[in-house]
Amino acid sequence: MANSRNREKLPTSVKLSLFISSYFPLFLIIIIRQIEQNINFLAFGGINIHAIKLLLSKFGITIILSFILLFGLIGIYIFIKNMKKLVQNNYYELVAVKIQNKNTESIGYVATYLLPFVFKTYSTLFDVIQVILLLSVMYVIYSHSTLIVVNPLLNLKYSLYEIEYYNIKSPEVIRNGILIIDCHYLENGDIIKARDMKKKVFFGYLKED
Repeated sequence: MANSRNREKLPTSVKLSLFISSYFPLFLIIIIRQIEQNINFLAFGGINIHAIKLLLSKFGITIILSFILLFGLIGIYIFIKNMKKLVQNNYYELVAVKIQNKNTESIGYVATYLLPFVFKTYSTLFDVIQVILLLSVMYVIYSHSTLIVVNPLLNLKYSLYEIEYYNIKSPEVIRNGILIIDCHYLENGDIIKARDMKKKVFFGYLKED
């Protein structure tokens, strides 16, 4: 029997980048809100202990989230770049026989997972710790489910589909999976050049005629 760890194709760094980038709208809103609320403190007060404490108390969340977002955005850029290379160099040809557009799940993701955090103040250490704990739990759930590909930022360019398909080399076997593809109008019978990201999750492109 195969080791369960060997079935997981996505490194932790990639899963973390996908998770962080999925919260890009929320983190950006929090950064903008904190800057707007404390804009009167945006003045250089020299380099001393008091100035550093004031900076961290008024803009600590902004600084932390900015670094986290930078990591997430760089990570997802590298991930997409690597997946493109994998598809170009060695791909499966899959034929879609049944398609269900899942892009609307990004809207549900925003409403369910992002909006509850938007109206918090994040003005105390307790608020920050509370959010970190909640996000940690969400990351564990997110990284071990198909939520890993429900990503509002990623879905701006790529579409998400649940498909039934067969490999062109074995048309008698019908399988199902989740597909991320640079196409907003996938149709039954389309041939897809794809590589699997993890079990039953694929990244691909339409095969050109």
